Amino acid sequence: VGSLYHDDVMDEADLRRGSDSANARWGNTVAILTDGLENASHRYTWKDISARIKLQSEIYKWTFLFLGANQDAIATAAQLNISAGNAASYVADASGSRAAHAAFSRKASALRKQTIGSASVAEERDAAAPMADLLAEEDRTERGA
Repeated sequence: VGSLYHDDVMDEADLRRGSDSANARWGNTVAILTDGLENASHRYTWKDISARIKLQSEIYKWTFLFLGANQDAIATAAQLNISAGNAASYVADASGSRAAHAAFSRKASALRKQTIGSASVAEERDAAAPMADLLAEEDRTERGA
C-alpha cells in the first residue's frame, strides 16, 4: 500500500488501478516544521525551493503549511511562496513543539476532510482558519492557559 501511495503522490496520477488515486481523493499537504536553518542547504537555493513550491501549489494544487521557530515565520514562508495564512511562528520548547504538531494535525485533517466533503462545522472552521490561530489555541491548551 505504501508503494502505491508513493506512486500516487509522485506521478500525480488521477487514477490508480481503476480507482481514484490518494492525491486525487485527498490532495497533497506538505507540513514544514523548522528551527530556522532551512537556508543552510548547499544543494538548493531559496530561489530553487520557492520555484518548486510555487509549481506544486499552482499546477498540482498542493497545500504547504509552515511553522518556524526562532524567526519571522510569515516572512520566511512568503519567501518560499507559502501563504501567510498557512504559516506561523512557534515557541521552540517542549510545549511549543507539541502545540505545533497538534496544529499541523488539525489543519491537515480538516483540509483532507474538506476535500472529500465530510468535514464537520469545526473542521470547516479549522480548514479556513489561519495557521497562527490554530497554533495559538493549541499552545494555550499545552500550557494550561
